[in-house]
Amino acid sequence: MAKQVKWTQELRKIMYDRLVREFGDHSQWGMSEYPKGKKTQYDRAVKEIASCLECITGQSFAPSAVEQQVAWGFTKQRTKRPCAIRGHSFIASTRHNDGSEFGGRGFDDV
Repeated sequence: MAKQVKWTQELRKIMYDRLVREFGDHSQWGMSEYPKGKKTQYDRAVKEIASCLECITGQSFAPSAVEQQVAWGFTKQRTKRPCAIRGHSFIASTRHNDGSEFGGRGFDDV
């Protein structure tokens, strides 16, 4: 099995810098995965970025790996509903139901 590439901040900066120079800010793309109406140009740029990163690192970079990093970098964060952890409801609060303060204890102590 091939060694997995470690994405560093420097590699991501190179990748995003190239995409912004060629296609502008992501908020102006009109689509989340690639710039609207520029799929062919985007695919070419992704292949060129992968080739550039191979030269820099000496490791193999698939264009799909570049696309995954782009998708990861442009994800939108949303607030989730409260969840259950080990049977206890996780509530963003600093107090127990009886009004006493949490004292840095784990979830099982709540």
